Amino acid sequence: MKRAVTIPLLAALVTLTSTLFAVADARAQVEFDGPQAAGATFGAGLLGGIVCWTVELATQERTRRGEAKPTRSDDYDRYGWYIGVAGVDAVEFIDESKEEERLSEAFAPFPVDFDMDGRHTGGIRFQAGRRCHPRFSVEVDVQWLDDFDAKLTSESQGTLQKISIAPIVGDINVKGYLLTGRIQPYLLAGVGTMSLRTESKNTNDDLSSTKETGVLIVRGGGGVDFYVDRNWVLNLGIDYLYSATNTETVDFLTIGLGVQYRF
Repeated sequence: MKRAVTIPLLAALVTLTSTLFAVADARAQVEFDGPQAAGATFGAGLLGGIVCWTVELATQERTRRGEAKPTRSDDYDRYGWYIGVAGVDAVEFIDESKEEERLSEAFAPFPVDFDMDGRHTGGIRFQAGRRCHPRFSVEVDVQWLDDFDAKLTSESQGTLQKISIAPIVGDINVKGYLLTGRIQPYLLAGVGTMSLRTESKNTNDDLSSTKETGVLIVRGGGGVDFYVDRNWVLNLGIDYLYSATNTETVDFLTIGLGVQYRF
């Protein structure tokens, strides 16, 4: 039974991963607001949970009634829950030329110049998930980042605005493990919602404004889990977050180092 479902399982995972990335094709065609992006994330979580539960029921080995299941110290591929926390460094990939083109409409006929003051920022990431198969897990991922800073200037008026962009991301990820021993490299794909809080301060009159935007994102990446023992895991991951709709210039790469606990 276990072998019989392995090939269909892998095919299903490839199909699900392809579907997640296909969402990005809506970038130039569909605009998602915050509630729509949150609804899509909830739907992805529901689908991922159903797939996870179904796969676990179909593949997990069952012990006979009354028999105690033996516990091994090296069962690193076992079924079960895990939680984790990581520190992250993010590198912003805002396309300054596209952002200038977008802003020029608002400031026409005056030319504008948009510059990122700093493309690096730090943050923290929380994860909770379930290993549903020796080579497959589904997790909820929440990531908070400190501000990215930028400035908007005009040739006629000098510096117009100082801008801070603060992202918070919540997504549903699918992880596929390439190995199942103490060292487990993996690939990851996910879909979720990014909340962007943009604060702008006009340097001429000190007036400030705040804008909240909800964005649908797609995450892709990979990493490696290193098992210190049966329960504690060190994790290194590199992911790219792609703004699938609305804010096509706000994409960034995150590098995270963290620890997980497996129950």
